[in-house]
Amino acid sequence: LYLRRSCRQLAMTLEVLLVAIIVSMTFVNTYLRDWSGHLMDGKQTLQYDRDAYINPFYRAIPYLVGFITAQAWHEKSLLCPNLGLRKCTSVILSIFAAALMASLTFTGSSAYANLPCQTWQDMHTTGCGSGWPMYKLALFNSFIRPLWSLGLMILCLLGFNGQLHPWCGVTILNWAGWDPIAKLSFGMYLLHPMIINVWFLSRSSKFSYSHVDFVFLCAGIVTLTFISALLVGILVEWPMSKITHRIETWLWKGKLTETSRSKA
Repeated sequence: LYLRRSCRQLAMTLEVLLVAIIVSMTFVNTYLRDWSGHLMDGKQTLQYDRDAYINPFYRAIPYLVGFITAQAWHEKSLLCPNLGLRKCTSVILSIFAAALMASLTFTGSSAYANLPCQTWQDMHTTGCGSGWPMYKLALFNSFIRPLWSLGLMILCLLGFNGQLHPWCGVTILNWAGWDPIAKLSFGMYLLHPMIINVWFLSRSSKFSYSHVDFVFLCAGIVTLTFISALLVGILVEWPMSKITHRIETWLWKGKLTETSRSKA
């Protein structure tokens, strides 16, 4: 839809509307289906994992915000390529985006201070788990991804425009070493729920939480996800990308040929 020049604004509006719909449905279903996006809330975590975490509809927000970011930059490059922000404004936005993403990283830390629940335990009746009230869980489940995506969107647009403040790690973000990981990011995002499910649902012992264990657990999940995405990329994604690229080239070539004939 966005490829049609007359429908670009409509496409971006529909994408923003879809983000709002997903946020609203997540908020409502947190109450209706008793969801918790925290890892150790037992029955509530399991229900959220089955109904939302692995559901493409509820996971679509980062993709949609990515589309909007690319389209906004495309529109800016076409309509006003030399447009820039004042230095003060760009600094404020840079710090705001970095602070937003940093704060979101630790937003749910209080949920892991209590005894973790087993997968069959109800955190509302057993006294285990996060102990968060439903309104707090609804806000967390609904807004954690949109707000993170918003911060990343601001950083990307400022970086594209050469106005990202150095304090926000522009040198690190522009490091060439991220290129291989960036090419695998799509597969990693799709596969990491499966890796987490295999670990979480195959446990044979009770949780014993510590910060050190949590760091090593995250490192292990990231490593296995990277290896899995690499295999999927080599065997599926990259071959299919070449095939679809050839098909798209053939289709556009035929369309351009027809257009040139009609003009002649």
